[in-house]
Amino acid sequence: MRLLCLLFLCLTGWGVNAAPLRIAVASNFYPTLQTLVAEYPFPVVLSHASSGKLYAQIKQGAPFELFLSADMQKPRKLVELGLAEPSSLAIYARGQLALFAPGIERLTSLQQVFTAQQSPTIAIANPRFAPYGAAAQSFLFKHASKKSDMYKLVMAENVSQALLYVASGNADAGLVAYSQLIDKTDIPSSQFMLLPETDYPAIEQGIVILKNENTEKGKQFYRFIFSAATQSRLTKLGYLIPESSP
Repeated sequence: MRLLCLLFLCLTGWGVNAAPLRIAVASNFYPTLQTLVAEYPFPVVLSHASSGKLYAQIKQGAPFELFLSADMQKPRKLVELGLAEPSSLAIYARGQLALFAPGIERLTSLQQVFTAQQSPTIAIANPRFAPYGAAAQSFLFKHASKKSDMYKLVMAENVSQALLYVASGNADAGLVAYSQLIDKTDIPSSQFMLLPETDYPAIEQGIVILKNENTEKGKQFYRFIFSAATQSRLTKLGYLIPESSP
């Protein structure tokens, strides 16, 4: 794949000494994008945070060429504000929600979290800023609303921090991104479970090319993201891919 990327670079004329491509990426997709960037032979600088925080930074003039959000709403707003290329707005992946509870030997249901400990602490990303948090909140409303007085909810700044709360023992369980767990060698698969898509709103993750003097660099990486090889890798890294690509 790296050889194909090198050929691509020669054809596009992107110089070896070019300034790095700057990408704003939602926290859930950051580890995955790090993996993909390792196959991309141009320098890339990644800035990760919740989608809401990155959106606010871009509105204030943060110098990014690409924005990979965890939802479609914020990239769409940037298009409406004239800060992004309208034709570039697309779904690059669909996220999946997972329940993570390291204290349970073989996790198969949310009910086990309540059975294992009285008044467990459950970590989720803040729904105000993070689409995974909004999905987690919706899941809990559907499956644990009658038990709302039986657990303590901890709001993390983003989905990466929610995972950290659970992994560090500061929360008994967490609703996090499946992609954060699927490739972790230090987290047994018995400690987490993929939740049904029908139990929370679809997490359609949107990409948009931002308008600035380096827009062409963004376009080139955009094509890389939607290449057949990259989209195939996303399915192995815990994501669902869109039915059609730009």
